[in-house]
Amino acid sequence: MTTVNTPIGVPNEINFSLPSSMLPSRKFEYRVASNSQSLFTQPNQTIRFTLSQMQRTLYNMQTAYVLGSVNFAIGATGVPGTDVHYLLGSWYSLFSRQVIRTSQGRVLETIENPGLLANMITNVTMNNAERRALNNAFGFDDSNANTNAGVRIHGKDTTDAALDIGGDTNNELNFTFAIPLIGILNISKFYPAWFGDLEIELTLAPVSNFTVRTAGTIELTGYTVSDVEFCVEALELSPESYQMVLANNPGQVVLKTQSYSYGNGSLEGGKTGAADINFQIKCNSLKQILWYAQPTDACEKTYAGVCPNLENWNFICNGISYPQRPVQAKFPAECYLQNMKSFGSVYSSSHSGCLTRNEFNVASTSDTKFYRRYNTAGANILTKANKWYQILDLGTINSNKESLYTGISTSSTSSMLRLNLNRALAAVTHNIHYFACFDVMITMDMATNIVDVVS
Repeated sequence: MTTVNTPIGVPNEINFSLPSSMLPSRKFEYRVASNSQSLFTQPNQTIRFTLSQMQRTLYNMQTAYVLGSVNFAIGATGVPGTDVHYLLGSWYSLFSRQVIRTSQGRVLETIENPGLLANMITNVTMNNAERRALNNAFGFDDSNANTNAGVRIHGKDTTDAALDIGGDTNNELNFTFAIPLIGILNISKFYPAWFGDLEIELTLAPVSNFTVRTAGTIELTGYTVSDVEFCVEALELSPESYQMVLANNPGQVVLKTQSYSYGNGSLEGGKTGAADINFQIKCNSLKQILWYAQPTDACEKTYAGVCPNLENWNFICNGISYPQRPVQAKFPAECYLQNMKSFGSVYSSSHSGCLTRNEFNVASTSDTKFYRRYNTAGANILTKANKWYQILDLGTINSNKESLYTGISTSSTSSMLRLNLNRALAAVTHNIHYFACFDVMITMDMATNIVDVVS
């Protein structure tokens, strides 16, 4: 008989020890308005925030968010209840690009199409109730979050008084938003503000890219963004505490985080058989691939996720297949579990998403068992959503952005998504949208104050 000796310990529930003291400091809220202008009305305009250099101060990026107001314009003959529009995705969709720069002009991060990324991640990780609860800040639909439609714009009629905010039908063109940043600054470690200014730049997208008309004939003519601010909590250390931090981090401060990069490809209408999509993103530690196919006539435009009639698919890097056995995409349940595994939610309801069979089992053309054909009709956007998204976990330590590099390298080799189609696609182009989630180190040199990234 084998005897196993276990160490004696004190359970956490009866461990009442606390540190004798903490670093002397004071917390304050730091708010900064855009330094480019106050009103934004045109696509490709950029909203810039400069976070000023501050001695002995750190930003708590877990509390950071961008807030503002958005007002939509519609033709003078638009009639509420007749001409109905919806936001696609969330308020992240307002922006076509997010860039983070240092005071020396060094670009730390560029994320193209952050709205597509946010829509995919929130669909896979947030359930219906969670998305509805975030309606006021994020702009998700407040009645049914199992869709790619966000808030309803100019859709009120006489029987829907609940959406008549303030008693005026025009108020359904006015919204506020407050959204945290995706990417490199979404870190748990505090960001030292003494290394120089930090610039955040958001580029506006055309209104037609992130809204859809579901009824009537009158289109939205534009929008205005105003009252924009960046808000974050900051911690100011005492001189003694600051010197202690410097002494504990001699020479260099290193922050471990993660970022995203966007790429795309396409499949021609009627395609069948094998297809390779060139993976163009080079990085040292690729942790996740997030991708989907989007037929050009899908009702949610670029936000529509559709299975491109796959038998199976895999990722090829340096001649190695990930996973070893291709994902059996002809069985949508396996595709769904790949998503859950990527966020550590197998055997858990946490991060379980809102991809039910009605929204997830969607393909370019229907089969006789598991997939229905994708929806092209805007009028059905709330009842027949197109939300087949795929995420492949490539990290050794699942979804841990605070650990050391855990992914695979694509920096010096060719990579591709290999798709095996078991029946012909519908007769329209299918755009392939993909994102890479990869490890990043932000390095800060104490002697030169130079901030750089290694990815």
